[in-house]
Amino acid sequence: MSEQERSSLFIDRLEVKRRALGMDHRRFALHIGRSEGYWSLLRRRKKRVSLDFAQSVIGRWPEFSGYWAADLAADSQDRAGAERG
Repeated sequence: MSEQERSSLFIDRLEVKRRALGMDHRRFALHIGRSEGYWSLLRRRKKRVSLDFAQSVIGRWPEFSGYWAADLAADSQDRAGAERG
């Protein structure tokens, strides 16, 4: 699966949070302590979520830890399938 096709529950839920807060992408990026460019790359799946970023988000919103764990599990399964295939 290409990087662009890869799903990310973590990022999808951050999008939901952004909309719930009524923020545009620029304001939300600043709110989470990242540049608008970085946030854009994450949203478009051009960049993977880093551990530092995930920890920062989970520190602010602990409920996001489950989404991060789900993404890690999916990545692990994708890698295992690629090694077998």
